Amino acid sequence: MNIAICDDEKIFIERINDGITGYFRKNDMDYTVTSFTSGEDFIALGENVLEFNLVFLDICMENSNGLEVAKFIRQQSKDILIVFVSAFIDYSVQGYHFDALRYILKDAMLGRAIEESLDAALSRIEHKNIYIEEEFNEGKRKFALCNLYYIECIKHWLYFHI
Repeated sequence: MNIAICDDEKIFIERINDGITGYFRKNDMDYTVTSFTSGEDFIALGENVLEFNLVFLDICMENSNGLEVAKFIRQQSKDILIVFVSAFIDYSVQGYHFDALRYILKDAMLGRAIEESLDAALSRIEHKNIYIEEEFNEGKRKFALCNLYYIECIKHWLYFHI
């Protein structure tokens, strides 16, 4: 899993990173974390944001608004998961406009909220990444199970509607 942290407060980058590291080490899973100290730095990646599966995104940053960054992410992809992280609950409703996975507070429960967010993210990613490989007239083809609408059987022939 490739994860980005975008927060202008280094202490929270460290706390979020520690939570992520602890979670993946405990579960013996591979991961990478890349940190950004401003929304501008993250947006400067352009299409390269597509390499991330999950972004922990601060809403209130000094020079940029996390909601603007979320808008940029959604312009690039609907599949990147967003977890808003904020010291203020005031913006939580706006997170729904960007299909945020979670909205967590920078409080004493941050570590537990990070773990719960990672559980939810892995569950959603695993669901999307189930692939089937089948032999067709054109040869073998691999496709995501979530893209399969239905399979039709006509006179011993199977028709996959993807």
